[in-house]
Amino acid sequence: MKLHWSPKSPYVRKVMIALEELGAQSDLTLIRSVAANGTPSAITQKMREALTITLNTPSVKNQIAAQGAIATVTTPDEYKKLMQQESAKWALVLKKGQITLE
Repeated sequence: MKLHWSPKSPYVRKVMIALEELGAQSDLTLIRSVAANGTPSAITQKMREALTITLNTPSVKNQIAAQGAIATVTTPDEYKKLMQQESAKWALVLKKGQITLE
């Protein structure tokens, strides 16, 4: 999934102001590969190994770097911790920026 944030959106401006006030930094584009809950660990391990090999291939690594991105492969526990941190951060941003759904 790729999310593109238009700076013209009033909602994005609110988010960016709230982030700045909090002294927070964030990637506004996240691309993730996940497996369904209950996927056997042997399968997720093979997926992780294949992603690691692919992302460390020089041509792929160079293409990603040329776009100003950094690709990493994490363990399920590392990913869970990252998502908890992101959820807490964005909850604070939404509250601080008084951002709600219409």
